[in-house]
Amino acid sequence: MNKANQSLYDELFVLATCLLQKGELSEDIHRALLQKSEDIVLVTVVIKEAKNHYYADLRKQGFRWILAGCIFGMTGMIVTLFNFASNRSIEMAMFGFTTVGIVVALWGVFKLIG
Repeated sequence: MNKANQSLYDELFVLATCLLQKGELSEDIHRALLQKSEDIVLVTVVIKEAKNHYYADLRKQGFRWILAGCIFGMTGMIVTLFNFASNRSIEMAMFGFTTVGIVVALWGVFKLIG
């Protein structure tokens, strides 16, 4: 790919990524990119690469949220076990940390699915 095509590719890639992050539909992105370039093959490749990049970022975020949720859940379980063994109240740890952990992990699954 020569320098002019690479520059156009980079410009279209940034535009497609911004539109994906805004939540635009594929048809709208396709139309916006066709206004910048008449090359249908280049536009199709840019959209495919931008979607791959966008969904890879979402998967990475999803795994991080799931990890954070698991840490909250495990913290709640461990605190509950220690409080139960020492005859202290377990409600806050059991229902607080564990519920937060479940909610955060489910948010991660939502991000992971895309």
